[in-house]
Amino acid sequence: MLSLDEHRNFIRSCLPPKAFLRLDRGDALFATDAPRFLPEKSLQIPGYSTLLAGEILHITPVFEDIPTSLRDVMVRILKAKDEDRDRLIRTHLALALRQHDAQSAKILDELLKGESENEA
Repeated sequence: MLSLDEHRNFIRSCLPPKAFLRLDRGDALFATDAPRFLPEKSLQIPGYSTLLAGEILHITPVFEDIPTSLRDVMVRILKAKDEDRDRLIRTHLALALRQHDAQSAKILDELLKGESENEA
C-alpha cells in the first residue's frame, strides 16, 4: 500500500499548479479545487475515484482486491497519524477476526506486519 505522501505526490502531479490539495475531512482521502482551473470542470486521475461536490473534487484511491467493507477503513488508516495507525489497524483486525472475515483479516495483518517492519 502506498503511503499518504506517495498518494499526495502522485495526485499533486495530476493537478493544475494553482489548485490546492488537502486531506478531506469526510470519507475521501483528499479534496481539491482543481475543477476551478479546468475548462471541462472535471478531472480523472488513474487509480482514484473522484466525486465533484460544488467546486470541490473529492479523491479516493481505488483499492482493488480489497473488500468493499474495508475500503473506508483503508482511507482512515492512510489519514491516521503515525502514533494512531498501529492501534487503528489492530482494532479493525480484531473486528475482522470476530466477524470471521478472513480476507479483511489477512489484509490488515499484512498491514500490521508492514507497520512493525517500518518501526524496526
